[in-house]
Amino acid sequence: MAGGDESIYTLETAKTSAASRGPVVGAISLTDTAQEVANRDFAELRGKYWSLKRPIGLAIGLLAALVSLPAFLVIAVVLARQGRPVFIRRKRLGLHGHLFVSYYFRTMLPDSLRHYDASTGRLQPAMDKFGRFLLRTKLDHLPLLINVLRGDMNLVGPRPLSQEELIGAGRAARFSLSVRPGLTGLWWLHEETDLRRRLALDRSYIERASLSLDARIVARTLLMIHGG
Repeated sequence: MAGGDESIYTLETAKTSAASRGPVVGAISLTDTAQEVANRDFAELRGKYWSLKRPIGLAIGLLAALVSLPAFLVIAVVLARQGRPVFIRRKRLGLHGHLFVSYYFRTMLPDSLRHYDASTGRLQPAMDKFGRFLLRTKLDHLPLLINVLRGDMNLVGPRPLSQEELIGAGRAARFSLSVRPGLTGLWWLHEETDLRRRLALDRSYIERASLSLDARIVARTLLMIHGG
């Protein structure tokens, strides 16, 4: 089970107790039976793939962490010397909605205020060249390997949801929360920002998931990072 002791299910809106009805999402209770869970929009995971996914992902994640350790240390030293916090921490929802803290390299300048970006028409945090480099190459995601090794995430899977996104997604989020979120996934390759379309990609991935699909997603992710 994903890391962290808190769960979205503890934010109970039903008046029945968790002890008598089990954990809840919104006002809908969940039971322990696989059939009832499946009927409430959670994925029913079967087959060797799902039993192998975690140990294979952990082994590859450990190898990736060892290979990327030099880059990890260089980035951390550069950020520290610039006087900025090395990491930012964000609460995300993992397997079955349990909260965990995800780690990213900080790309914003210390104590930076948002400024208007004419190219996007939005307020953007102030960044220097190094911060923009991390963001463009996705290297700011490198610390998520910590979450993979801790068991919060898999290498490949749905995008980790925030609590705010859960409120906006409603029942559609349940399919994604049936599995551990991924460091990368179809949502990464499509660079999708719309929540509903992202959740549709998550569902498509879970329904078609296989080791060969995971390998293709990882390969394309590496190409995108290299191209960045």
